[in-house]
Amino acid sequence: MKACRQHRFRLAAATLAVAALSAPVGAAAANEGNALLRNDRAHFGSEMAPATADTRSTPAPAVVVRVDEGFDWVSAGVGAAGGFGALLLAAGAASAFRRRTDTAVAGGR
Repeated sequence: MKACRQHRFRLAAATLAVAALSAPVGAAAANEGNALLRNDRAHFGSEMAPATADTRSTPAPAVVVRVDEGFDWVSAGVGAAGGFGALLLAAGAASAFRRRTDTAVAGGR
């Protein structure tokens, strides 16, 4: 009975870890400082605006964003941290679902 309860606890912990790691992805999509998202909103309009016939007939002028800042270390760090988090999550899931066998030591120890 104890093993079943422990298994359920580990499954719940793994589920919560996946949910916690996926939450920042949704928050990052709403970032107003992202130049590519600003470009898309300027070109295609707001995603909340209803599509009507008059907005389709007059397209907005394209906004060209040029970024020549070299390698983005912040993005590389975020990607590395995400990869490390996924690695930890996989290791935790493997540990949670691994079968454990208790073997008795000869001699009664």
